Amino acid sequence: MKATIHDAKDLRESITMSLIKKEQEVFDAILGTKKKARPSELGDLRWRARLFGGVLPEEIMERKHVSLEERLEKLEESKGNGAMPTRLTDREEKIWEVIQRGSRGLQYCRDLEAAHINPRRKGVWKDCPRAYPAAYKESQLWRHRIQDEKSRIQRKGLASE
Repeated sequence: MKATIHDAKDLRESITMSLIKKEQEVFDAILGTKKKARPSELGDLRWRARLFGGVLPEEIMERKHVSLEERLEKLEESKGNGAMPTRLTDREEKIWEVIQRGSRGLQYCRDLEAAHINPRRKGVWKDCPRAYPAAYKESQLWRHRIQDEKSRIQRKGLASE
């Protein structure tokens, strides 16, 4: 008779330890820890359970899910609020017409000059030569700025169509 009582006691302990391991895995998943429960860590398991403060793990996960959905909605709303306006200025419209012709490099600068479009005279352009072809030939700095301007107006023009 003692053998069966002892076997039943072992069975009860193994079931209890199995449940503790399952609970520990749930706590680890929620808390984001990687520590595995061992049967001797009942105190650790109780300490982790107290971290929840009486709130069930399902409620915590639901709150996190709702919070994540709210952040995703805000992100989707903010995507359309770019800093660059989609309306082209008159000068940019003239440049956009030249861009649509498909010319590149020095030929693009010549087309701008033929359309009576000159570089700006303020900001980073204040020391630029008065004509795009001269600026393009002068240095790599002006080539880069001309290409940047072309790229910016091209994106803006495509967005406004």
